[in-house]
Amino acid sequence: MVRGAVKRGFRRAGATLARYRERDGDHYAAAVTFFSLLALVPLIMVAVSVTGFVLAGDRLLAAELDRVIGSSLPPELAGQATSVVHTVVGERGRIGLLALAVAAYSGWSWISNVRDAVTAMLGQERTPRPLLRGIVTDVLVLIGVGLAMAVSFGLASLTGAAGAGLLRLTGLDGGFAHFVLVAGSLLLGLAANWLVIAWCLARLPRRPLPLRSTLRPAGAAAVGLGAIQQAGGLYLHLLGRSPAVAAFGTLVGLLLFGYLIVRWLLMVTVWLTVRDEPTTTLAADVRYAGTTLGAGASAELVVRTLSGR
Repeated sequence: MVRGAVKRGFRRAGATLARYRERDGDHYAAAVTFFSLLALVPLIMVAVSVTGFVLAGDRLLAAELDRVIGSSLPPELAGQATSVVHTVVGERGRIGLLALAVAAYSGWSWISNVRDAVTAMLGQERTPRPLLRGIVTDVLVLIGVGLAMAVSFGLASLTGAAGAGLLRLTGLDGGFAHFVLVAGSLLLGLAANWLVIAWCLARLPRRPLPLRSTLRPAGAAAVGLGAIQQAGGLYLHLLGRSPAVAAFGTLVGLLLFGYLIVRWLLMVTVWLTVRDEPTTTLAADVRYAGTTLGAGASAELVVRTLSGR
C-alpha cells in the first residue's frame, strides 16, 4: 500500500513537471516576479511620502535626522542627503498623489498578470472580456487577496503575541512552555498560509475553482512556502555584517527567493490538473492538509532548533 502511494506520488510529480514545462511555467514565473518587483516601486514612494508628512509634523524629529545625517556622512554627501530629505518634505503631497496613482495602475497590472499566469497553468482558455468589466473583476480579486492575507496573518500574529503575553503573566516564559509556543506559532503560520493559498488557487483563475478542490494542494504549497522562507532567513543570516555585501546580497536574495516562491506556487497550480485520487470527502481533504501542515511545522521546528534561530 505504501509502495503504491509512493509510485503514485512520483508519477504525479513527473506529470506535474511535464505539464509545467509544456505550459511555459518558468516564463510565467519570471514575468510575475518582474511585475511584483515593479509593483513595489509605488509602494516605496507611498512610504517616502508618509515619511515626509511625519517629518513635516515633527520638527524635533526632522532636526534629529539632519543631525544624524551630518554626523554619519562626509560633508558633501551629508549636504546632498539633507537636501533630498528637505525636498521630500516639501513635495510630500505631490509625491503621495503620484505614488497612489501609479500604485493603483501597477496593482491592477500585477493582479491581471498573476491571474493570467494561474489560468495558463490550469490549462484554461482565455476568453475575450470587456475591458472595464475585466478591470473591475481584477480589482475586486486584488482586494479579496489583500483582505485574506491581512485577516489570516493578523490572526496568526495576534495569537502568537497573546500566547507570549500569557506565558509572561504566568511566569512560564521558558523551557517546555516556550517550546510549545514556538511550535504552535509555526503551525498557525502554516495554517494561515494554507488558507490564503487555498483561497487564491480557487479565486485567481479566470474561471474560479471550487474551494474544496484546492485544500490538499494548498497544504503542500504552504509547507513548501515555509521551507523557502526558512531558506531565505538562513541566507540573510549568512550575508555577514558588511553593508555593501548585505545590500547587494539582499537584492540578489529578493530576486532569487521571490522567483522560487512564484515558481513553486505555479507548480502547485499545475498539480491541481493532474490529481488522480478517487473522490474524497471534505473531512478527508482537511485531515490530509492538516497532516501535511503538522509535518511541515515539525520539520521547521527541527530546522530552527538546529540552526539556533
